[in-house]
Amino acid sequence: MSTVDSAAGAAPSAGARSRVVVRALAESDHEAVAELTVASYVGGGHIPAGDAYEAVLRDVAGRAARAEVLVAELDGEVVGSVVLTPHGTAMSETARADEYEFRMLAVHPRAHRRGVARALLRAVLDRARAAEGVRAVALTTMPSMRHAHRMYEALGFERVPERDWWLRDVLPEVEPAEDPGPFLVYRLTLDPADVTVLGRTVDSPESRPIPSQGAELAEITREQVAHLASLAHIRMSETELETLSGELGLILDSVSAVQKVAGADVEPTSHPIALHNVFREDVPAGMLTQEQALDQAPDAEDGQFKVPAILDGE
Repeated sequence: MSTVDSAAGAAPSAGARSRVVVRALAESDHEAVAELTVASYVGGGHIPAGDAYEAVLRDVAGRAARAEVLVAELDGEVVGSVVLTPHGTAMSETARADEYEFRMLAVHPRAHRRGVARALLRAVLDRARAAEGVRAVALTTMPSMRHAHRMYEALGFERVPERDWWLRDVLPEVEPAEDPGPFLVYRLTLDPADVTVLGRTVDSPESRPIPSQGAELAEITREQVAHLASLAHIRMSETELETLSGELGLILDSVSAVQKVAGADVEPTSHPIALHNVFREDVPAGMLTQEQALDQAPDAEDGQFKVPAILDGE
């Protein structure tokens, strides 16, 4: 299961321009990853505090022993992580033979809206493209992770409802009333026919896997939204600035997804329907006489239409 940035979280400091660095997990990162993962799941309202799954989220050493874990740094602080679980690996939940999977994508609430989740996702997709025989990326998410769903969909992931599953499917001892499912499955096809994924052409040389470490991603920051609001003379609260920065980022992600369809062979248009002006020669034709024009008028006087007065006086 994976979470991403939610609407909550502290705003970055004014004027901040930070780089998101994605790298391999180090043993010294374990405590920070445990705390940020629990903060993401519990703080986001996806599991209650003290839930049994919290122990799993805190067991960073356990998952590092069974899978590859990546972390994201922001200003030198570990604020995000993701677990890579391709088909056939110990922690894989839903991946099939030609699929790459990731789990536990989490970002600390104080680093929300900073491009951290997108940097981790980009690293996942780079690894998937580099893996032999992989044609798709799959993931499982919880119904409550609606912000994550919007982000995945904006990046081209599609729901695969026939593959949704319940916890009791793998743990029969779980009572139906205690099952937090259904868990939702999303899938992104990595097909050479696709034009772009995250803004890059899949089958072009520049789309070959590149190191995610040090990658700086374009994003809509709180400061940019505040500047636009100032130019438009719109007063916005801190909460509105924080929320809009994330929503505008999702719009940009959606535009990137549309670019997958609009290839180089599609001519730019200003309107979805072809428009054509209709011209004719300006030739004088027969006109109504004054009497004909006034013939159907409710009231007339001195050759003019007579209407009720709307102003005092003559």
